[in-house]
Formats: sequence, structure tokens, C-alpha cells
Amino acid sequence: MFLAGLVPKLQQAGHWKFTHFRPGEGEDPFHSLALALVPLFMPKVVGDEKFKETSKIAKYLYNEDYPLSLLYFYRNPT
Repeated sequence: MFLAGLVPKLQQAGHWKFTHFRPGEGEDPFHSLALALVPLFMPKVVGDEKFKETSKIAKYLYNEDYPLSLLYFYRNPT
């Protein structure tokens, strides 16, 4: 319901970014979250670089090195 109703309306507003994932996909929920976030944080990253960035973000999340908001703003300074 959330993806079908609220998300399209917020996307039309133009100030929101969305992704979705299931923590149960794969063995590591942090990796699943990072895999969903990389296209939002770094949309031009592909291939091996995408894999490296996904692994870095998963590690940061797992170790609680940085809050999610700081990770986003670090990757998107504008």
C-alpha cells in the first residue's frame, strides 16, 4: 500500500528519494540495505565499483560507524 499510494505522490513533489528492500534477502541484512541504497547515493556507479561501495556502506552500517543520514549527505553534498 505504501509503495502504491504515498510514494508516487511524494515522488511527484520532487524532494524525496525512495528505495525498497527486504532484510531477509541474502545472508546479510546490512548488505541488502546497502545494495538498495547505492543507486540513491551514487547513481552513476556501476560494475565492480558498485560492489565495492555496497560492501563499504554495509560495513559502515554494521559497525555503526556513521548514521545513515550522514552517509547520504557525505555522498551527496548538494
